[in-house]
Amino acid sequence: MKKIYLFPALAATLMISGCDYNEKYFEGLDEMSQPKEVFTKTYALTEADYATISSGKAYESLPGSDEEKAALAALKTSMRFSDILPASKYLSTFLAAKWLGADDGSSVKVTYNKGIDAPEYLAKLAASETYTVSDANYVSVWGDVDAKYFTPSKPLAKVANKILTTAYPTAQSGDVKVVAYNYSISEPNTGGGATVAKELDETFDHISVGGGKTAIDGWQNIAEKGTKYWTDKYYNGGYTECSAYNGGGDVIAWLISPKVDLSSAAAPKLAFDVCLGYPNGATLQILVSDDFNGSDVNSATWTDLTAYFAFDASNAKYGTMSPAGIYDMSAYKENPVYIAFKYVGNAEKTTTFQIDNIQLGDNVSVEATSVFKEDFENGTDAWKEQIIQGDFTWTAKDFSNNHYVQY
Repeated sequence: MKKIYLFPALAATLMISGCDYNEKYFEGLDEMSQPKEVFTKTYALTEADYATISSGKAYESLPGSDEEKAALAALKTSMRFSDILPASKYLSTFLAAKWLGADDGSSVKVTYNKGIDAPEYLAKLAASETYTVSDANYVSVWGDVDAKYFTPSKPLAKVANKILTTAYPTAQSGDVKVVAYNYSISEPNTGGGATVAKELDETFDHISVGGGKTAIDGWQNIAEKGTKYWTDKYYNGGYTECSAYNGGGDVIAWLISPKVDLSSAAAPKLAFDVCLGYPNGATLQILVSDDFNGSDVNSATWTDLTAYFAFDASNAKYGTMSPAGIYDMSAYKENPVYIAFKYVGNAEKTTTFQIDNIQLGDNVSVEATSVFKEDFENGTDAWKEQIIQGDFTWTAKDFSNNHYVQY
């Protein structure tokens, strides 16, 4: 027990002895303040500093909103703070780490970049990864043409959504990607072998015996689903037809024209003759595209013109053609176009569609005729009215010598 009490007494003795020694030989030493690192500096953030703050572990817990997190991730490339990403919130952590030995009273004047009212998409753009358009992407645009770039006639804007959707199948609305691609103001040289037609006038006169797959120079006959194609037929002249009858399931068949340049046409129009056999639900679509690559029908943008044509099944008879209509193609003079006849049917929908005399351009033989016209100059005397419910009737009116009926 005595040994236990001896140690603190010894320590006290040593401490007192030490103090007496300082007082004796170094007067005032104990009252002196401890050394400190106190300084005043100016400092400008460097590119490396922005990268440190953007990706450093010490800063991960600081952002609050998702928008602020995105801005922090983008800081390494944007190299600027903003109202969304305030410098005051991050610089204290940065300065404390850079000057660990600084004591109270030190100050650093920091120069940094700040973006004013930067749109949210810029932060997303700066933080996004870059997708480089691949050779396969260019092939999907140009087909057999050896061109690994976009041009005025084949701009990226027309296919960007399809390319990115394929590359990022789980992308969500609002996601941003940077796309790196090649561009040329000049169209590719096809070697002089491929010429673009100025008009179409396909009468199928080369067909003298029916039965084979329709094959015309420059045209494409594609079976997207099933094994049915557009087929040569002959009855008082040649034509082509498609039917899902005995097709064994879904049938989608395309007959696509050569590329046609309407830029020099004065008032181009599209017309063709049609006949329906055994109407039974199948459909025919009339489509136009100015970005079809010549091979992949599903990579192109097709505009549906079907509603501007009429397919009368009331007097269906094989080989008896009648004009389907006439459509003004003046809106398609800027870029060369393809015209497609797309048949869609199945085992239950088997209507036979026969087409002939496809014309596109200024020299269209079909003329628009008015089959019915009523200006109500004589009121409604020639009309019959049937009231299903209520007491009101249609009434003849006129205003400024303009006659009409009103209900």
